[in-house]
Amino acid sequence: MTRILLVDDEPPARARLVRLLADLGEHDVAEAGDASEAERVLRDGDLVFLDVTMPGIDGLSFAAHARLPVVVFVTGDASHAARAFDVEAADFLVKPVTRERLARALERAKRRAGLAGAEELGSRIRVLDGERERFLDATRIDHFRADTKYVVFHDGAAEQILRESLDALEPRLPTHARVHRAHLVRLDAIREIDATDDGAFAVLDRDGRVPISRRALAALRARLGR
Repeated sequence: MTRILLVDDEPPARARLVRLLADLGEHDVAEAGDASEAERVLRDGDLVFLDVTMPGIDGLSFAAHARLPVVVFVTGDASHAARAFDVEAADFLVKPVTRERLARALERAKRRAGLAGAEELGSRIRVLDGERERFLDATRIDHFRADTKYVVFHDGAAEQILRESLDALEPRLPTHARVHRAHLVRLDAIREIDATDDGAFAVLDRDGRVPISRRALAALRARLGR
């Protein structure tokens, strides 16, 4: 059973995460209201879901100096994303956290921790081509786009359909970033970020402009080192 420590000075915020985690399976969940209490209850192997703004030691300082195990930051302020990835956070969640987004963060944290419960599917994807099955390395695909029940991508020769959701694909691809609920892009394929009055866009080497949601922008810039 995955052990998780929730650190947040707001009891309603912790209670919400407890409910969402219960929807995602059985977990051994401990809670703390600040960094001092977290140090007392922290166990080896815990995944830590950590608020940034707390009384006393803030979450970023705590993560930087306490040698925590795998950390996922959960905060109401997206501007902390760059510093969060500086301390090698597995993920960065902005409140209010949705069940789907928490599921992706939990899977990514499990994989970072090397937990047996994380499904080791690798980066290979299966594509049906008539009566043939082809297996591709997903890390080489620049852009995956959600389209109704399927995911569409271009393999360099033609457009392909993948019968797998972006939510399932994303945790398997640390080479990619979810820049929008409907778009997953390879980080190395992003040539620039273009912010206009119409919103922000990732300009890709081969696949044009892909929209970036406001919530994803700060985390994407942090991962790109900007």
